[in-house]
Amino acid sequence: MQLTLQFPVEDLIIAAPEFVALEDVEAGQSVSEELTDELTRYLSRHLSVSENGVSLDLNMTDVRLQPAHLDHLGQFTLLVSQWEMMGAEKDSTPLELSYDAVMHEVRNHRATVQWIEPNGDLRLISEFGYFDAANGVLLDLRAVGRQ
Repeated sequence: MQLTLQFPVEDLIIAAPEFVALEDVEAGQSVSEELTDELTRYLSRHLSVSENGVSLDLNMTDVRLQPAHLDHLGQFTLLVSQWEMMGAEKDSTPLELSYDAVMHEVRNHRATVQWIEPNGDLRLISEFGYFDAANGVLLDLRAVGRQ
């Protein structure tokens, strides 16, 4: 099972100023090994997934910057990271997501969790903010038809 995290680089820099060097990385360029290692450590402190109270192993497999545009924000750069979740038993067991990256400092930052169907369709599982994230968020895949 894979997990994708994406958020604006500008928000990350507000939350964790040590990533200011990302401003010099063009979208589409490779992120240096040093920055990738720092991002892995940062995100590992702010992200965990468990099943039946047992933490799943998470391994970041990719990180990249990509351009984005929203009418109300204009152009900006997204940091996109891919994670492999290892150890999940079965699709029907709810997973518990603990996530407060960026939102631990940028309190209006929101998280949206979506399931990606094999045909590419997105199905909403959960949306939450900082205060909802404090106790973990249950992700019941049965809600999107995963039995």
